Amino acid sequence: MEKSDCINSIIRKANRTIPWRASIEKKWPDARNFTAACTLQKIVDEARDLSADWQRLRPYFVDDSFESAWNIALTAACRNVGYKGHVTDIESFVRHLIRLLRDPQTFAMAA
Repeated sequence: MEKSDCINSIIRKANRTIPWRASIEKKWPDARNFTAACTLQKIVDEARDLSADWQRLRPYFVDDSFESAWNIALTAACRNVGYKGHVTDIESFVRHLIRLLRDPQTFAMAA
């Protein structure tokens, strides 16, 4: 898998999570949803220039199929924005994503 595939995977998942956060905000108003959506948009914008972070992600980005470890952790990382992990930009998002990829509990919760 190439760097551009990794970038596109992050962008695609974050872009899918933004409207999900908006729909949750309508049902259960919580300012963190708006903040999360804004942060996810920032991550999308910054992901296009992923450089040093790519080298840190490369060992984990081997498969982005629906049930892959990468996809499960990426989904969790995007959903956690604004709620867990203190994610504010692409660098902190990558750190959070790597923590999830290293944590077996991430995959136990998805099973």
